[in-house]
Amino acid sequence: LKEPLHNALNRLKAFELEAAIKLLLISVVVLPFLPNEGYGPGGIWNPFEFWWMVVLISALSFGGYFAIRIAGPKKGPLVMGALGGLASSTALTVSASRLVSKAPGAASAFAGAVALSAAMSFGRTLLLASALYPPVVVKLGTPLALAGFVAVVAVLIGQRSARASDESEDLLAEMGSPDDFGTALQFGLLLVLVTTLAYFANEWLGEDGLYTVAAVSGLVDVDAVTLSMSRLAETPEGPLMPVVAMAILISVVMNTGVKVVIGGYFAGRAFALRLASIFFPAFLVAFAGFLFV
Repeated sequence: LKEPLHNALNRLKAFELEAAIKLLLISVVVLPFLPNEGYGPGGIWNPFEFWWMVVLISALSFGGYFAIRIAGPKKGPLVMGALGGLASSTALTVSASRLVSKAPGAASAFAGAVALSAAMSFGRTLLLASALYPPVVVKLGTPLALAGFVAVVAVLIGQRSARASDESEDLLAEMGSPDDFGTALQFGLLLVLVTTLAYFANEWLGEDGLYTVAAVSGLVDVDAVTLSMSRLAETPEGPLMPVVAMAILISVVMNTGVKVVIGGYFAGRAFALRLASIFFPAFLVAFAGFLFV
């Protein structure tokens, strides 16, 4: 074990080792000591959760760099996208967009990574909703399945135009250091702002603006919308099942729209348009599926 570890360390470049140490510091040294409780209005400011997003984005950027180094420009972004879909598709989008800003030639492959993570997040939302409120599957299953299908098709198209595996070193040279702490911290601060705005919007609108609340909350967290809508549906005065399904679908659409904005902010207009060309058809099909089911 000692010799393989020693060999692996010898293969690391200085800036790669520096990025690894920085990731270790923010995750192992800082994160465990942050309070995991809410502060501020409604307890919405949780230092642990916000810093966890910073760590996650940094880790995904770091992992994406080494996924490309090990698996190549075609398969590497897919590995990154799959991991991001399991953890946080929003964090994955930030990491992928930042990498595209460094290596524009990899835009197609990383758009596929974002699409794959989104498709996995659609499936996760459907599983959560069906576990909390089973009747909603009737209305929500088809739209999310169709959106996921379109996203997966986009992944396959992206793979066809991705770089060949023998261009790994060129792409890594363009990407530079796997350290992305600055971007992660910037997004963490933005998340604090959006969470605060969503909270006050919910307070002001109340339950009367159910769809508006779902849209605003979806900017931050689809799972929270799915949980709250499912709980609300089980109350005696709760909304009807199609209303719950539409509210969850709206939150998914808004959350996915945020990914397009993130892509534009970190990687430029061209990457935002590339993501929009994937997600706009996906949700046209999804809403059509909702109306005809």
